[in-house]
Amino acid sequence: MPRPEIRRRLSSEEMRSRILAAAAAEFARNGFDRTSLDEVAAAAGFTKGAVYSRFSSKDELFFALLEEQVIGRIAAAKTALERSMDDAGGPHPAAAIGRQINDALVSEQDWQILFVEFWLRVVRDPRIAEQFRVLRRQLRQTIADFVEAEALRRNLTLRISPYEMGIVALALSNGLSIEEIPDQGTVQSDLFGRILQLACAPDEEDVNPAS
Repeated sequence: MPRPEIRRRLSSEEMRSRILAAAAAEFARNGFDRTSLDEVAAAAGFTKGAVYSRFSSKDELFFALLEEQVIGRIAAAKTALERSMDDAGGPHPAAAIGRQINDALVSEQDWQILFVEFWLRVVRDPRIAEQFRVLRRQLRQTIADFVEAEALRRNLTLRISPYEMGIVALALSNGLSIEEIPDQGTVQSDLFGRILQLACAPDEEDVNPAS
């Protein structure tokens, strides 16, 4: 007689990951406003209680997804930089990051649509606006710290401050997605990198100082 299958008990982190993956899929399929936590629970294969014990609202789910996106994209940017550093004849570091971000614009369009949808909620609902502001400020500072460290390591001259680079990178990412998603192929794959590279290039007087 065959033994009954023994299911391994999922860890808390594994359950959280499954819930977030289900939330991202359901939000993308039905829209943020039209998706309930009950539907997320069903898609994840858990009871409603399992989801509610970790996330008390859809807003909490979105903020968790936002943090996950941030961690993933910064890790991908670091990988792109390391590859460009290993390749002596490779692209400028800004071009390498630009290419990686452009790839994300193409491959993660569901996330970009969800972000815009949630952004509309933020500007209309002061109850969640402050949490969003705090997270975005932290994100801009994280990017700034990353840019500053890489500029020092690679001896790059920045035309704008690292914090301003964070603002520009986020604004470009979101703005270019608005142009690209409804009209595929509008944004050239190297455009993001070329713009970032301009912000890293030295001023003309630095290249050709007055005699």
